[in-house]
Amino acid sequence: MCETVLVNNYHPQLQAAEMRMADDRNSWPNVKYLNLFNVISQYRHSTATYMGAVIIPSLQMDVPLAAYTADDVYTLGAGMLVPHSFEESNEFIIGAHNIGYSSTALFTPLTSHRLIGRTVLVTNGKSVKEYTITATKVIMPSQVDIVFKNAPNHLILLTCTDNNKKRLLVKCEFKNEYSIKHLHSKVKKEVEKKYRLHNV
Repeated sequence: MCETVLVNNYHPQLQAAEMRMADDRNSWPNVKYLNLFNVISQYRHSTATYMGAVIIPSLQMDVPLAAYTADDVYTLGAGMLVPHSFEESNEFIIGAHNIGYSSTALFTPLTSHRLIGRTVLVTNGKSVKEYTITATKVIMPSQVDIVFKNAPNHLILLTCTDNNKKRLLVKCEFKNEYSIKHLHSKVKKEVEKKYRLHNV
């Protein structure tokens, strides 16, 4: 599938998140269905600003992360539904598309594997926040109150079900934070290969 190949081979430059810019650009209603034309356009000249990555090593899932949500962000990566500073918070609500069709791109792997107990890493290229998946729940798109009632020190991952009629909510509990130099060597090598670091 062309979208999967392009998304998985995208190598963004990571930049420190400016929270004022993230608040200004944050727009969940403007996120559209993914299509090949937009993927090609963003792949050639991305207008999104990515500040880090969401990684689940056991699923080989590695998704660029922006501190805000917008259509360009979701085309090639994931975004925070509510902008937060990486340095000042352990509580994030992060969404990304499910491409479907057995794709390995974006948050698609969340919908086809057992998740409880898996480790989730969120990094800004300098530090790593480590979480453990503790629960999953399928909700209706209208049940936004569940998404935003986030417990302290928890990460929420959100994506569509394969038929796009419901949402998969994945709850993760914060465990630890450490320098990226202490990241497992194999994962660290993949991060260095996929991302270009700039002012992070």
